[in-house]
Amino acid sequence: MDNNSLTYSAISISLVLVSFLLFRGAANIVNSITVPIILYINYARIDLKKYLLMILTLFILSFLFCFQQLFFIIFYAILGGVLYHSFKRDINFIVRTILFAITFLLGFVITINITDIVIGTALRQALAAAAAGSEIGLIFLYLMTSILVAVTLSFVGYQIDKRFRDNFF
Repeated sequence: MDNNSLTYSAISISLVLVSFLLFRGAANIVNSITVPIILYINYARIDLKKYLLMILTLFILSFLFCFQQLFFIIFYAILGGVLYHSFKRDINFIVRTILFAITFLLGFVITINITDIVIGTALRQALAAAAAGSEIGLIFLYLMTSILVAVTLSFVGYQIDKRFRDNFF
């Protein structure tokens, strides 16, 4: 890795780990916004091989320090790639937001279930309890979370992409 890529990766890894350590529990929704944005910035600035090396390093460090976030890193990395490709193709804001919402909803549900099965957490049960124990409430919670994250990622990501195009690309 060259010095610039190594520096960007090191800063990004530290920002993601700090985000994981700061935002836990109910505030974990902030990670769903900040981490894909951080990974999107790296995906836009470094090539795919270096990006995957950074994700692997982040995965290993998460295994050591933030074990519950282990599978979410893969999900956030995919979401960062979706961000990059949607801005590269210059997709309409509404279509982009719908794409992000669907991607987030599917990835979020899959990642929660994988985390519950492999690590043995009770994330789904905790979310169901927050939704008053009903399946309809849980689905509504998933949908509202997906829409909130999608709108935020679409708006913030667009602003960052616009700055990148003006200053770096």
